[in-house]
Parts: sequence; C-alpha cells; structure tokens
Amino acid sequence: MDTFESYNISTIVPNGERPITPLRISQSKRFCIERGIAEWPVFTVRALWDSGATACFISDKFAQKMGFIEEMREPVRSTHAREFHPVYRVDIDFGDGYGISHYKAAGIETGNDFDFIIGMNAIRKGDLLLTDSSGLLQVYFKPR
Repeated sequence: MDTFESYNISTIVPNGERPITPLRISQSKRFCIERGIAEWPVFTVRALWDSGATACFISDKFAQKMGFIEEMREPVRSTHAREFHPVYRVDIDFGDGYGISHYKAAGIETGNDFDFIIGMNAIRKGDLLLTDSSGLLQVYFKPR
C-alpha cells in the first residue's frame, strides 16, 4: 500500500469546506501548435475535486482573462438544462511529470472560490483518496 507521501497532490481542509487544490494548467500545447501559436503559458488555478462531475470545467472568466482560445461550442447538460458552452483544450499538470494533455474543459460560471473543476474523466486517470481525520478532510491524488 502506498503512503500518503507518495501521492502527487494533497490538500487538507476543515470538514464542511470544499476540497480546493492549487493545480497547474495551460492551453493545450497541441492545440496551440496546430494553430501556429508559439506560446502556451502555464497558470496555477484553484481546482475543485468533484466526483459528481463527469467532465472537467474551467471558469469562463478565468479562461478569457488568461487568453485561452475557444476550440468549439458544445452542449453541456446540467441538472436544469442543456446549453451550449465554449470548450477549451487544456493540459493539466499533476506534478512529477504526470499530467493529462489535450483535455476538453467546458467554460462555465464557477463562482469565486475556484477556477477549475476536476471531473471524473480526469480523476479516473489516477487514484483519488479522501479521508477524514480529526475534523479535517484530506484529499490525495496519485496519477497513473
């Protein structure tokens, strides 16, 4: 069994608070090269782990502020409706050489406390461990 120290990402928050983790993302390198864009800066975002989300999402405000280029518009289904949203291609860096490249992230309004939602399509790429200890929620992630 792995020790917690072997996990790439760890976050500890008081119970009842959202598990938000600093995470590095960029516009997809492949997407940029295909369009003749020479640079793809990496940004640190506040990311929410959401096992109830089937996919990854990015804050529309954040994506626009950082100059991300919309690839297309696709329907996104929520509990209330199905609406078209901008889709961005992103690279997600989990650290230690592990990451996910050229992933779709639909642009949505996320609120003020996080910029990115890590959904099950990304969580499935590793092992997510949640544990409760002394009133603290501990979140660990190890990419495979």
